[in-house]
Amino acid sequence: MNRGIVYFHFDSHHQVRDYVVHALASLRPHAEHILVVSNSPVDDAGRARLEASCDEILERPNAGLDVGAYRAGLEHLGWDRLADFDELILTNHTYYAPLRPWEEVLTRTGSRRDISFWGMTEHGVMRPHPFLAKRELPRHIQSHWIAVRRRLLADPAFREYWEQMPPVSSYRDSIQWHESRFTDHFTGIGHTYEVAFPVDRYHSDNPAIEEAPALLADGCPLLKRRAFFHDPLHQDRQAVVGGDLLEAAAQAGYSEDLILSDVVHTAAARDLIVNAGLTEVVTESAPGTSSPAQQPSGCVVVHVPAAGEGSNAPRRMVLLSVWRACRRTGGWWSPLPNRWMPTTWSASPVAVQRMRTGRRGTRLSPSARCVTSIRAEPSPSSPSATTCGIPGVPSAPVAKASAMTAMTAMTVMAAVTAMTVWTSS
Repeated sequence: MNRGIVYFHFDSHHQVRDYVVHALASLRPHAEHILVVSNSPVDDAGRARLEASCDEILERPNAGLDVGAYRAGLEHLGWDRLADFDELILTNHTYYAPLRPWEEVLTRTGSRRDISFWGMTEHGVMRPHPFLAKRELPRHIQSHWIAVRRRLLADPAFREYWEQMPPVSSYRDSIQWHESRFTDHFTGIGHTYEVAFPVDRYHSDNPAIEEAPALLADGCPLLKRRAFFHDPLHQDRQAVVGGDLLEAAAQAGYSEDLILSDVVHTAAARDLIVNAGLTEVVTESAPGTSSPAQQPSGCVVVHVPAAGEGSNAPRRMVLLSVWRACRRTGGWWSPLPNRWMPTTWSASPVAVQRMRTGRRGTRLSPSARCVTSIRAEPSPSSPSATTCGIPGVPSAPVAKASAMTAMTAMTVMAAVTAMTVWTSS
């Protein structure tokens, strides 16, 4: 199949993230031509990384958001040239992939020669329409992946759709005038379509966000980035367990670092903690009431002052680095290796965020010994190790520095006001 891809890219920090390069590299064997349309500036280093997995790069302003990028990409390829493709995929940077092989989905949908377009996922009907004075928002393919076949590419109505697109200047405009409209518009003039993972297989109207682990289990190769920075209250109402997302990705063989190294620049710190499930209560090894604890237990609490911050990025970077350090050293800090997670908060320096557990509302009481410190990665064998408040458990040397140093240097473990709270079971 002669397949082309128009890949929309945007990064508010003008970076080409590792997950984007990874996704493009995985798509390269499945497309004869890949055009990257970047709505943000791309420096020489970023351009070199993209060029390794694409044929062309079109750099433009962020006018029209994703809709403007797709239209610019189609115009760049040339309306007359579009009919040369058997299939042209309009996709973007809003997901991590592949968490499952592309081959299965592309082969399955490729066998359907009677359709004009197909999508990876879809959104169910919403009543009433959230944006317009209409009774309902129709069921529709989600715009992060729309594959258009030759019969629609060659239809003058396809070009007309893009050239008569209303102005798009917000996320809401994009949903209203493109994503929720595309499917209904073209089926209304006689075209047919298919969805690789239709919404009626699932319990929610938006499984890409609300049932991501179920989609992955069914073979979907995509994990939406929004699942990590969407409103945590919405996710909670939909019974989305944050930790399941990272666990599902890891079980699928997708690098956790590709996700966290990106989302740390995007999500508000508290949203990331909740949505990614970065807090955890270890209950499997908890001693019974009649048996004393064999080893001490505790939790690491990290606080980055909000005063003077120009960006949330340092806070997020510190959070993730401490979390990873705790996982690496969990074997001697806790009864179960790799199970300790840090907890953090937004405002109060003593309020410990609710921990993720099977029972809602479980909290750890902030008590015992606290130190203001920077902790390097612990080394139990270090001759300069000092005690950390737990008899017999060594820790790394403590060094003090100002929070402003971390804000400036953007280092991971530097200049954190760390409160280490230890309790014994």
